[in-house]
Amino acid sequence: MSLNILVASGKGGTGKTVFSSSLALELSKIMDVVAVDADVDTPNLHLMLGARFEEKEEVYLEKAFAKENAEGCNCPFGAIKRIGNKWVVDQSLCEGCGFCEEFCDGYYLRKIASGYVAVGRTRYGFPIVSGFLNPGFSGSGEIVDKTIKKAMNFGENLIIDAAAGIGCPVISAFKYVDVVIFVLEPTKQSKLAFQRMKKLAEHFEVPWHVVLNKYNLNPRIRFPRVIARIPHSYKVISAVSELIPPSELDTKFRDVVLRTIDLLISSK
Repeated sequence: MSLNILVASGKGGTGKTVFSSSLALELSKIMDVVAVDADVDTPNLHLMLGARFEEKEEVYLEKAFAKENAEGCNCPFGAIKRIGNKWVVDQSLCEGCGFCEEFCDGYYLRKIASGYVAVGRTRYGFPIVSGFLNPGFSGSGEIVDKTIKKAMNFGENLIIDAAAGIGCPVISAFKYVDVVIFVLEPTKQSKLAFQRMKKLAEHFEVPWHVVLNKYNLNPRIRFPRVIARIPHSYKVISAVSELIPPSELDTKFRDVVLRTIDLLISSK
């Protein structure tokens, strides 16, 4: 039985990666797991798990380039601009769609390294696969796709730490998961983000549950399908500052993670 779990949040700063690290650690004690960092713009799961990367594979994506005689072109993504007397391609906006090469004069596509996928092992012994997007490049969704496919070579049970929001990297991760855990906090901003994430999960027909972090800071804000509540704790802050999963220091946090695991396994 394989179990691919996506941990998402809809916004940054809710404790998503903190929970992902503990979930991967505790689950690794009862089954083989692979930790996957799909937050390719700002990957940091490897920091919490003390990972050492042993191999790196470049990810190449097609980008457009302008020749000396290039003329103006109505790029669908607004990547082609005139600077002085020349038409140039803004690589940060180019999606490599090939429109300019096909319909305009003076443009061509070339593959360039936009990021890489790194494979390593955590301090706890289980493998980790992380995607990294090079600064200033687009194509995060493609790198997430390659990261998760790479991780599948190392095990059947993936704990995937998603990017914040509902953009391309999150959508790419949804294709491979059995269940989604939304790590939320009792704030209006988190509630708005949850509504967007909920629609995304329903679109992909992926079952979802909520883990409410720091629930006791504002008991008036409620969420549906809450399977676990994490109280605000300075032990968690200490664990994060020491770059270790909080389930190692905080027994209440560990109990929440274990209850989450029991529910996910029993409902699989």
